[in-house]
Amino acid sequence: MKYATLSSKKIWVLIGTRPEAIKQIPVYKALVEKFGKEAVALVGTGQHHQLIDQVLVPFETTMDFNFQLMLPQQTPTSLSAAILAKLNDVFLEIKPDWIVVQGDTTSAAMAGYAAFLNHIKVVHNEAGLRSYDMHHPFPEEANRRLLTTVSDVHMAPTTLAQDALIQEGVNPKTIFLTGNSGIDSFLKMLERQPSPRVEELLTLAGDKKIVFMTAHRRENQGEGMDQWFHALRIFFQKNPHLYLLYPMHPNQLALAATKRYLSDLHNVCAIDPLGYEDCCHLIAHSLFVVTDSGGIQEEAASLGKQVVVCRKKTERMEAVHAGFATLVGTDIEKIISGMNWALENSRPRLQQKGVPINHFQSLYGHGHSGKKIAEIIYEKSMMIAPTKVRQTTEECGNMEPERSVVVPLKHSYGHLL
Repeated sequence: MKYATLSSKKIWVLIGTRPEAIKQIPVYKALVEKFGKEAVALVGTGQHHQLIDQVLVPFETTMDFNFQLMLPQQTPTSLSAAILAKLNDVFLEIKPDWIVVQGDTTSAAMAGYAAFLNHIKVVHNEAGLRSYDMHHPFPEEANRRLLTTVSDVHMAPTTLAQDALIQEGVNPKTIFLTGNSGIDSFLKMLERQPSPRVEELLTLAGDKKIVFMTAHRRENQGEGMDQWFHALRIFFQKNPHLYLLYPMHPNQLALAATKRYLSDLHNVCAIDPLGYEDCCHLIAHSLFVVTDSGGIQEEAASLGKQVVVCRKKTERMEAVHAGFATLVGTDIEKIISGMNWALENSRPRLQQKGVPINHFQSLYGHGHSGKKIAEIIYEKSMMIAPTKVRQTTEECGNMEPERSVVVPLKHSYGHLL
């Protein structure tokens, strides 16, 4: 049998990109604890092969099978076709009971659709995120809407995501409030000692306060990146006491703008891509964060860090409503204003002003989401009503217990405004 290593696996946890691996590994490990290693497979499409390896190593995890479907200069269209065709062929030979997909990537969308066409139950981890703009982000908004249509079980990370699904007509009995499994991984990494590379970068910053930044989204390339990095030049020239740490993304969409605007600034450090664990520690050591990444918005906000989101739309409005993030797009003046806001509202600055800071609760859970998701799948597979996963507000941070009515946003986050 061509796929003999997968023949006994009843549950496939699929990953294609680094963000998927970060958020699926806690689910995979929890499923192995519930069902046993012989029943669960971690399966890769190969969409971001090298970046995924950086995540698997610190978690001491390996894939059971990797289809390695990504080719150089491959378009979203050709990758979609390759994943759909390959998985359809595999499912004709081997048919797991469940496939768990995450988020909004091409890998997740096509794997979910292939499973649906072959009558395999689909679990969507991180369901219900919406920007309500099909082009921002592109093609992610379309991908996650497709997954909502074909999924049997929807794991919503927040009440906002849960409400979006209910408002779209998804059966509330198939929606479960779990928190975000990416926070499981993030907090796990922060339990470890920083690497020598992180210590080296912290030493380079000296007495300056660190601002951590990432930039990689395709919808920002070209003029968007140019304006963003022009704003960075103006801001960091005026704030020599700050130190920008910027690990560049392998796609190099921001390379030209980096050279044009930042290469001669002494308080800017543009470095080669970092591993996931190192990024987690640098976020924790930063004064605030500038990013167009979705996951980093969640991670930084979960520590109470201010986040300047350089996107026109975000599907993670929880942090914006809670006062931890501001959405600035790629307009020069708005980005500068956003960074000034983050500086003035950073926790140390507020403490200096004597502003009382209440203990904040995580917007995305407290690091146990993978276990909650595994428990739901286990009870679903046993044909048992998943009563155990009805969490209290205390257990889920600001998240409310599972319900089937829409609650206004102010009720979900009022205590954080």
